[in-house]
Amino acid sequence: MIKKNLIYIILTGAVAIILIWLSQGNRNQAPEFESLIEENTENNTASKEKEPINTLNTLEGVLWSSDDGAKGNLMLVNSNTTIYLKTSRDFSNLVGKNVIISMDGALDNFTLLNIEENLTKGGFIQVN
Repeated sequence: MIKKNLIYIILTGAVAIILIWLSQGNRNQAPEFESLIEENTENNTASKEKEPINTLNTLEGVLWSSDDGAKGNLMLVNSNTTIYLKTSRDFSNLVGKNVIISMDGALDNFTLLNIEENLTKGGFIQVN
């Protein structure tokens, strides 16, 4: 029984010494805070360069029925431009309302993802 306890004590001590030795070795390999910031900055810059410049994610404006059926069945009007949309989905409940259009692609060639009512305008919640 004493030999069995002695073996467990020796094994536990050996494991403890190994764990302490390994933790000391990893402490010297920890990256410096400044190098982490530099890597993050480089990664952000590289990812921004890969994105196409003309890609838009959302557009805001008022949704109307189109005045030119050849261009599309809906149109989004905002202070800058009028964008015609051709879709088979029914967004008639949003006509005349301030909306946000989610899209994928450039302004001259995009895929319509969704149209939803914009409940905020100018940073304020709109109340009907």
